[in-house]
Amino acid sequence: MKARKFNNYMKDANHAWAARVLDMQINPGNGPDLIDPRRNLGIEIKFGLKPDSWTVLDHQIAYNNGRTCYWGLGIYQLNCPVSSIRTTNPEKLETLVTQREFYLVGWGWMNQFPPHLTTGQTEISQWKNTLRYPKLSRMPQIIHTAEVDKGKIHLTEGVPLGLFDF
Repeated sequence: MKARKFNNYMKDANHAWAARVLDMQINPGNGPDLIDPRRNLGIEIKFGLKPDSWTVLDHQIAYNNGRTCYWGLGIYQLNCPVSSIRTTNPEKLETLVTQREFYLVGWGWMNQFPPHLTTGQTEISQWKNTLRYPKLSRMPQIIHTAEVDKGKIHLTEGVPLGLFDF
């Protein structure tokens, strides 16, 4: 499978994992990827295979409107190369994951990364998006790490220690 298409399918597996280990719900509507209506809490998630940065759509900066939100930036590893994967089923894709590192970061942290207008086109589509590129090297200090199923969750400076039960 090509990496660009794979990311769309793997997103569902990563969101399901994060929802499970954080005891949250996948958001069925617009806004952050994970929600906890009891606490008016949201997490916008970005995952990649060993990235040094992620890509954030600039309009997602407004997802915290009316709720407390955090960024969830993740890295995952697979037991095989993407090019050999032939399934799009999130449950089967999950069986290929060997490890995750997931950083929970305060919402305002993203503001240090300037927005960039990106445009392009192919024979069948065109796009015009404003993107931000948060960097792993600029991650806030880790204040707590929890071992969870298939990975680690790192709470960074600015994220309350008692926010999650792990």
